[in-house]
Amino acid sequence: MTTSSRVKLGWEVPDDRWAEYTAKVEEKWGETRLYAGVQIEESWREYREVHPLESYANRLLEAAGLSRETHGKNKFPSVPSLADTESSRQFVRVHEDVKHGMEQYAAANDLSKHEVLRGVIAWYLGGSTKERLIEKLERVVPEAERAFTQVTDNDSDTVDNLDHTERLTREIARSLGDRFYENDLKKVINAKTSGTNHFHRVYTPRVAEYKGVKRWENDDSPDIFLPLETWKSKQTRLIVSHLGGDMYNPPPAFTINEFAQAAENAGIEAKMENWETVNEYRVRVLKYIEFTWSDETEHFEPVDDWDAEVHLNLNAAKPNNGEIGYLDPSVDTDSITVSDQIGKVEESTMFRTDGR
Repeated sequence: MTTSSRVKLGWEVPDDRWAEYTAKVEEKWGETRLYAGVQIEESWREYREVHPLESYANRLLEAAGLSRETHGKNKFPSVPSLADTESSRQFVRVHEDVKHGMEQYAAANDLSKHEVLRGVIAWYLGGSTKERLIEKLERVVPEAERAFTQVTDNDSDTVDNLDHTERLTREIARSLGDRFYENDLKKVINAKTSGTNHFHRVYTPRVAEYKGVKRWENDDSPDIFLPLETWKSKQTRLIVSHLGGDMYNPPPAFTINEFAQAAENAGIEAKMENWETVNEYRVRVLKYIEFTWSDETEHFEPVDDWDAEVHLNLNAAKPNNGEIGYLDPSVDTDSITVSDQIGKVEESTMFRTDGR
């Protein structure tokens, strides 16, 4: 981002709105001298482009027969008048393409350039895409809930679309949360059926599949059904424990074979036909304990400098000798930084430093 590719706007904004804008920019970015312009760029591009999540929200609205508009917010945000208000020209730098795009938009919509800038600021201060998505979902979610209730309601006109087993599966699933104990599932099945073992055998796996959860077996308490990512996170920590570590203390350096053995002990078969799953957990473990491969020692070891680039071996090669334990961790690796990964890792796979 060079100054040669950036130009000054110098467009007029009410002083009070500019003060509110720069305060929010400073809170987000840490300073305003550069980032006041950067945020204008970001907010303009965000407004002009449809976020992928909004595409899904629009599909739901269309399926429910509702308008995609959000109280006119699909149009440019209303802007405060300059009448009876103190205002100043704000000489901030933005990329040339952003300035050109804003000028074109002003000309095409019979607006002044000052109105466009004020609209971008209003867009940012109003919550931007997040606010618009929330508004759309607030309208469509009640309709979706009613539709799902109808489709599983025995006296609904839509019952012919689903067989009895599928309707009952959804009824049971609706009675449970995102995670639930086996005892809770048994109670609901008993309430919806005669409670024989046959119905438990039929509906337990169907409900788990429908809700996208997986059973986590407990020794001293009832088993619990967890969202898949949460289940994988617990599985990752179990492998770490078999390597000799925990959420607060990393394990000692370990070899490929030692990792394979830890995976076996955690219930993951270290066989050639299961190599993708084993490699998935190897990546998860490395992220969790902040280790990487050392060609020098042929061990997985802690990383001294997490500001440096780290090889996480995301695309390890498929073994050709039938033994997962002999995977070459240096084959087809992707070089990435920790900062690149932090935003992508789900809550259930965060680094050890978050206390999870």
